[in-house]
Amino acid sequence: MAVTIAKISRARSEAIKFIDIAERAMERLMRDKHACPQIGCKETGAVRRASMDLTRILVELRRAD
Repeated sequence: MAVTIAKISRARSEAIKFIDIAERAMERLMRDKHACPQIGCKETGAVRRASMDLTRILVELRRAD
């Protein structure tokens, strides 16, 4: 498949979403230095999920079929 405007737009939207979630997680980690790194928190879980979603979108963008 070709790279289309729709695919680029979707990837861009997911990247923006990931950055927003990552910034919230960084703020939480800086604010709560003891709880999150050792046991995790909802913000770090959200980063992992957003990262996975972004990866899947980027795979679709690179797919040649």
